Amino acid sequence: MRWMILLLAMTVLTPLCRGEDLGVVGTLYPISEPDLLEAIHARLRSLEAQGELARLEATARDRMRAYAEHPEGIRLPRAARERVRYFDPTLVVPADIRDHRGHLIHAAGATVNPLDYLSLSRELLFFDGDDPLQTAWARARLEERGAARVRAIATNGPVLELMRRWGLRVYFDQRGRLAEHFGITALPTRIRQAGRLLELTEVAVEEEGE
Repeated sequence: MRWMILLLAMTVLTPLCRGEDLGVVGTLYPISEPDLLEAIHARLRSLEAQGELARLEATARDRMRAYAEHPEGIRLPRAARERVRYFDPTLVVPADIRDHRGHLIHAAGATVNPLDYLSLSRELLFFDGDDPLQTAWARARLEERGAARVRAIATNGPVLELMRRWGLRVYFDQRGRLAEHFGITALPTRIRQAGRLLELTEVAVEEEGE
């Protein structure tokens, strides 16, 4: 009796398990995937035909030129009086430093003062390039000491215009990262080496004049 039930089950289920063409049920829609690159090219061709692409390119060039002329900087207050403080550049080595042969130079956790190995050969002048008094002071300092002994670093202002006007190289402290590193809070600030430390002097330009 059991085998008859099994046979009946096989007879009933077998047609359901076969792959058959049951015809079309409902509406079929073609699958269409547009080529992304072709869509981009078509859009660019449309913009070019309308003159919009040239306008966008000109706008981008103008923005880049404006940023190069007056990059993003920081504004710090002008120093009200002369103030001197010292900065210790000693740092903690985060991981072992080895030479090309694998010899240990500094172990992780060791303290290292870069001034033990390198000297600060140039005086660093941090100033706001948008402040006429500070720019006049920085230029006078450059002319007095010579470009070989002074490095002018603008934290703000039209750095390219200053270089064209002075005929000297002017560096720019992008987003004030160096000023933040040295803890500079007022400008202009002069940095010089003092033994194993750096001497930071805030200069009151109103008293020194131009």
